[in-house]
Amino acid sequence: MKTYAPSVSQKLIWLDQAKSPDSAKYNIGGYAYLEGELSYSDFNRTLNDIIHSQEIYSTFFIEENFALSCFVEDGVGEYQIDVIDLTQHADPEREAKTWMENDFSIAFAVERNYLFKFVLLKISESKHFWYAKVHHLISDGFSFKLLLNQAAEIYDAYTRSEAYPLCNYQYSEYAEDDAAYYHSQGMAEDRAFWMEELKIMPAELFGRQNLIEYKTFSAGSDTLYLSKEVKAILEDAALFQKGSRAGKYDLCHTCIEQDQEEIPVYSGCFYEFISFEFFS
Repeated sequence: MKTYAPSVSQKLIWLDQAKSPDSAKYNIGGYAYLEGELSYSDFNRTLNDIIHSQEIYSTFFIEENFALSCFVEDGVGEYQIDVIDLTQHADPEREAKTWMENDFSIAFAVERNYLFKFVLLKISESKHFWYAKVHHLISDGFSFKLLLNQAAEIYDAYTRSEAYPLCNYQYSEYAEDDAAYYHSQGMAEDRAFWMEELKIMPAELFGRQNLIEYKTFSAGSDTLYLSKEVKAILEDAALFQKGSRAGKYDLCHTCIEQDQEEIPVYSGCFYEFISFEFFS
């Protein structure tokens, strides 16, 4: 069994999740609409290829003596996706969306468990919803898009009886690089720069009046609308940070734009989005 120290992003998310263990605020996911004849065996084989090639899906977290560690289990067994048949319901699509909404509001038990859940919801013989729920500890927006793209490419290869080239993608390499940076001279220089830069706090970007809150079932979401002025400020900041490693940890847009060719095709938690509480 392999052990490695979590990245800074993972530590921050773990700490905040520990404060509210029953909250589903760090669930990431959604569903893909699959139309046409679906081979359950090929789709299940596709998911197994992804799970076995992406180290992060075989990772679980353990906290001992106030220290968080990541463990990668060797020889993960065959994964079998659950199929829920909703074809007997009067409105299968509505039933599926209600089921997904309710399940998505359930928090993961984050310690000593795998932090992903895949389910196929059968709407008809030619329609399925592929539901995917993962915890932010092992995924982010970039990684979830990668999951969808890899699933489409691998499944398509199997339907054409072609082999799909897979590598062993190790998030632990990123975590180790992350730890090295935080103990480097470059980190010290970046920290000194930003401490000096932010001696005087900038003007408030986000006003409470811009935040619109709405609820759906037992889940909740917030939408933040940005003015053109605020958008311009953020874009200027992204351009300014391009020359600094610190930019990788501030604006995900900066990282994608700056290092697109350097980012390996592996899944994990690269950008942390911490849930803030607002007070009137």
